[in-house]
Amino acid sequence: MAQGYQLICRNCGKKVEIIYGWYYGAGWGDLRVRDEIMAGKYGQGAIDALNEHPEALYHIEGCPYQCKGHFIGNKDTLCIYSNDLSKPELYFRSQPKCPRCRKTMKPWKKAKPICPKCKGVMELDEDVLWIE
Repeated sequence: MAQGYQLICRNCGKKVEIIYGWYYGAGWGDLRVRDEIMAGKYGQGAIDALNEHPEALYHIEGCPYQCKGHFIGNKDTLCIYSNDLSKPELYFRSQPKCPRCRKTMKPWKKAKPICPKCKGVMELDEDVLWIE
């Protein structure tokens, strides 16, 4: 389940919708995702995680990310977890790059981000939707 938020810059009016929580881009154990992992799409760390934990569960999940002043929004992220979902251990999470500056982005932690348009501070405007 995920919760949607809207961020708004009071200086320039730019709005960004963020989904915070889990929504799934590819289901648990999707064989196409496994083929992409083993082909190196997500780097050696993902290959190593699956080789060390062949029973691991993996999927593509949408996560909110931010880059200093360049981008804030959702990016699809590969997550590899232990197969005990009652107390999951994260073995690997891909690190998306900013579409503008190509630097590694950090997960958004509901902090007030910098507006990518005018560099003002964006504020949480309202909850906009729930996804189940």
